[in-house]
Amino acid sequence: MNLRQKTFSAVRWTTIAAGLRTSIQLVQIAVLARILNSEDYGLMAMASAVVSLANIFSDMGLNGAFVQRQDVSERQRSSLFWFSTLVSVIICALIALASGAISIYAFSDDRLALVICMLAPTFVLNALAAPVRLAAEKELQFKGLTIIEILSALAAFLSATGLALDGHGVYSLVISSIIGSVTALLLTWCYLSNGWKPALVLKLADIRPFIGFGGALVATNCVNHVNWTLDILLGGRIWGASLLGFYSLPRNLVLQVQGTVNPIITNVGFPLIAKVQ
Repeated sequence: MNLRQKTFSAVRWTTIAAGLRTSIQLVQIAVLARILNSEDYGLMAMASAVVSLANIFSDMGLNGAFVQRQDVSERQRSSLFWFSTLVSVIICALIALASGAISIYAFSDDRLALVICMLAPTFVLNALAAPVRLAAEKELQFKGLTIIEILSALAAFLSATGLALDGHGVYSLVISSIIGSVTALLLTWCYLSNGWKPALVLKLADIRPFIGFGGALVATNCVNHVNWTLDILLGGRIWGASLLGFYSLPRNLVLQVQGTVNPIITNVGFPLIAKVQ
């Protein structure tokens, strides 16, 4: 299959993924909004804003640099894998340790600490799956990625619904997020790794060529993230969980629809441009 055929296939499968993912998430919002209260959504919105900001630093932008560079050796790939995993474990620990201070001093709600602690391990889960997923993106192999994305979204939706009906409140959203990440991790390694296993090597010399691009990517993502979540951060501080929950629901609906088209361009465009340099 030539590059043009790969590109059309990638766009087709990414479009399918975006449409199905948005549909699942809209149904999830519609179903869970009838079961959970506004405080549950408010707590999850605040915790997600904190965790997603920290997640930007979990790989130091090196995974994006891996996609951008075409001449990556097996040793470099292994070093990138172990470095990203190590950094994600460190950030997970730091966020867990700081969760109490964040919940009290940033949002004045001590219930947030446990939610942040439970979400923090998703850094490590995502870091373990990222090298294999990005290698597939780099080769424009989006069919497998689409299937895995939909299955993990369904697993998260079904678990969230079951837990919410069982009366677990905000923790139904937290646990379902973890279940979705675990499902994606297992399926990614089972069906996209193509037998690849990281070697037991971690050398800074292998990582150094990726730092410049990765650092610029982290800076860009930080600015975009602050712009994207500033309303949640300020709303959680000023309004509290209950009022923020009322605000976050329609916000999420709008963002789900808005986010349907953008991934089709960015997810395919970046590896395609990198491939043709």
